[in-house]
Amino acid sequence: MQTHLFKQNSINASKNNLSSLSIYMTVAFVILTIAAIILIPGYSTLITGIVIIVTSVRHLIISINKKPLLLEITESKIVYLSEERNELVTINPEEIRTISHKFCELQIQTKDDTIHHVNILNTGSEQTRWEIKELTKRLTEKISA
Repeated sequence: MQTHLFKQNSINASKNNLSSLSIYMTVAFVILTIAAIILIPGYSTLITGIVIIVTSVRHLIISINKKPLLLEITESKIVYLSEERNELVTINPEEIRTISHKFCELQIQTKDDTIHHVNILNTGSEQTRWEIKELTKRLTEKISA
């Protein structure tokens, strides 16, 4: 089995690491919109300006709250970034009892009755989620054999 690393953002991604481009773009949109509202009077300009400002701020908030996905699946281990504890968790195949797949979540139950929830919604594509599920299915079959 090959090593597969599914990583969308840096593991150190946090609210403080927001890209400067997102911040500059949001500030530029807000300043230009306020200038347009002041220079071009009228209700349509005001409404358009409010929509642009709200959309820009919403984009900034979504960028801040975006969770990174780090998942590595190999023959010898599964490593993922735990959202609850905000740390890397390593699970050895010998410890795994079952792996179940929900829509966008892997549930890995270990022999000590701990259930690890790995949210794979942030992978970005259906193909990647399918590959992750297939890899874990093969790992489960190998463990069972």
